[in-house]
Amino acid sequence: MTTSVFFSNMAWVFLFANWVLSWNWREKFSDFRHNRPLHAILAVAGVTLIWSIGTRDLSHTLYVLQIGLPFLAIPLVVLTSKPLDRREGLCVAACYVAGVFAMTIVGLVRYLTIPDLPYRDIVPHISHIRFGLHLCFCIVLLLVSDLTHSSVSKADCSPNLGEQPEIHLVSDSASNRGSHSSPKLGEVVRRTGGVCLVLWFLFFIFLIHAYTSIIILLVLALVMPLACWRRLAPKVRWLALSAGVAAWLAIGGATLYYHHEYYTLRTPSTDAVRPPLTANGNPYLHRQDGLIENGNYVHQYVCEQEMREQWRKLSDYPFDSLTPVGYTVYPALLRYLNAIGATKDSLGMTHLTPDDVAAIEHGVANPVYLQRDPRKLFYVLFYEYENYRCFRSVSNFSTLQRLELWRAGWTMHRRAPLLGYGTGGIQQALQDELRKTQSPLAGSNFHLHNQYLTFLVAFGWVGLLIIAFFFVRCLRQFSILNSQFSILLAHIVIVLVSFMADNTLATLAGITFVTLPFSLLIRNEELGMRN
Repeated sequence: MTTSVFFSNMAWVFLFANWVLSWNWREKFSDFRHNRPLHAILAVAGVTLIWSIGTRDLSHTLYVLQIGLPFLAIPLVVLTSKPLDRREGLCVAACYVAGVFAMTIVGLVRYLTIPDLPYRDIVPHISHIRFGLHLCFCIVLLLVSDLTHSSVSKADCSPNLGEQPEIHLVSDSASNRGSHSSPKLGEVVRRTGGVCLVLWFLFFIFLIHAYTSIIILLVLALVMPLACWRRLAPKVRWLALSAGVAAWLAIGGATLYYHHEYYTLRTPSTDAVRPPLTANGNPYLHRQDGLIENGNYVHQYVCEQEMREQWRKLSDYPFDSLTPVGYTVYPALLRYLNAIGATKDSLGMTHLTPDDVAAIEHGVANPVYLQRDPRKLFYVLFYEYENYRCFRSVSNFSTLQRLELWRAGWTMHRRAPLLGYGTGGIQQALQDELRKTQSPLAGSNFHLHNQYLTFLVAFGWVGLLIIAFFFVRCLRQFSILNSQFSILLAHIVIVLVSFMADNTLATLAGITFVTLPFSLLIRNEELGMRN
């Protein structure tokens, strides 16, 4: 799922071929009427197929149906096949975590060896957003499952395949009450390795700028302790909940702190106190567009003539040439001087060090972007918002592009609220809406970047409620909150939150992430209920 699109396609095709060749049709579909998870998957496939009738864009419809084949095939194979026993499940989970870890090493090597590598391309073959989902799920596996808490004993291969272990934070505390024996060396090594992997995956989430994954982890930090409340030891439950609340408070406090730091003005901004001329007697340009960065107005105290002349003395890099990030030296230099609180003239450029000049040559527009701390994440988001507020610019700003697309999508939904635009009509309708409103994204090939809104615009309330009904009906069959592993609940949370920021089901990587873990976990939950 994380290393190759080709092998991902080959894998689900082989799974389906093996399922067909194994025959046993009567056994596979003997409980079809009671297989609610499969009913939910078929509901999505059925709505997609029915809403493709009379489509206005046949090519897009065929693409959606083609990309949706594994969405139907993977659950069909898993939900009608023999579930994995505990040892097999742990083996699959361990291989999965190992595969994701291997790709983080590949990504780190690429990051360290390829100059000016965009963060979106650090991990090859997969979107950084979807790879972030894998990182979140691996963290859940490491924290909740037996991968870090215990070894697989001989009892793991018992015939009762539905039997699942308790959360070991409870069983460990209970067993230690009557025993003062120290943990075995192997257990200490496993737990230490698990903690190191969790920290490594957290670091990598920040490295690839996976903002969606950060939000997912914050949601999980509150949902999981509450969901497992009764089965956690008293000290552990309060510790886990306190950690989740502390994470939210830390993010909220950091947001307020950096917002105040970013927007607190440091230079005079009124005509009465702004000098009209530079120290060399050249006129300043004081543009009144309100664009703020690092507490200064970007387009005030600007003398492009002096900046151009002084740049020739500091660098051999042409002033009008493109930097590696796609824009010329001038905007990068302008913002860099603004960020350090210097005037944009020859006098202000005397504050630049050789390292600053080298950074500007590479397109770095703010010294904060060179820092490896949370300030960079917040400052990038604030600058994106400022550009949208002042110029309605969304170019290369993924967060604001989503807001623009969501606005267009909601307008489209209001025109066809009941039945939507159909499976193949949504993309063309989106382009028409963007052109009609003269959006900066007009002419692009973006989708809505929100799975809920995509369902709503394509299928209307009728199709969306049909899908929601079957999935709620499916989940009500299982006691997810009382799940022994609680991994199923965590996976559902990851998927639902990811739907808010992206069309997760628009690619093979997203479809396999959604369907395969869900089907495996649901299948084992189903068997456990029967036993």
